[in-house]
Amino acid sequence: MDSFISRLREQWWPEIRDLESARKAAIQGFAGAFLQAVTSLAFAAWTAFKASFFGVNMATFLVAAAIFGAIAIGIFRLSRVAAVAGLVFFLPEPIWWLLHDHSVTDVVRTLMITIAFALLFVNGVRGAFAYRRFMVLEPRAGAPRLNQREKQAI
Repeated sequence: MDSFISRLREQWWPEIRDLESARKAAIQGFAGAFLQAVTSLAFAAWTAFKASFFGVNMATFLVAAAIFGAIAIGIFRLSRVAAVAGLVFFLPEPIWWLLHDHSVTDVVRTLMITIAFALLFVNGVRGAFAYRRFMVLEPRAGAPRLNQREKQAI
């Protein structure tokens, strides 16, 4: 049972101890943004055959897909700005859904999905920031070395 819990914890809140673990944590943010982009594209395709989906038209889904696609690319490149943007752009949608859902099962389902995606995006932020911090502490071969003042500035 302990190994199951530790694996579950490592999956949803990974320990970040070096460049590689920071990259793996950031990739979770990429996965969240990528899934959001794909889901938005699927809803855009759905609305191509219907007028709207819960009052949202195809153009809105296409814009959301483009935004989350760009965020996914940024997070894949370990951009801190993209990681924070993914979290910031993700949060309003589930809040809106929670305010408009009326049945208990819809609220529970939305909360579970929101928590899972929020953890993906938070881990993306953690990983992107940790990656930058570890790059200063453990520069790769061929990377310019920073002096003590430059390290403190970061």
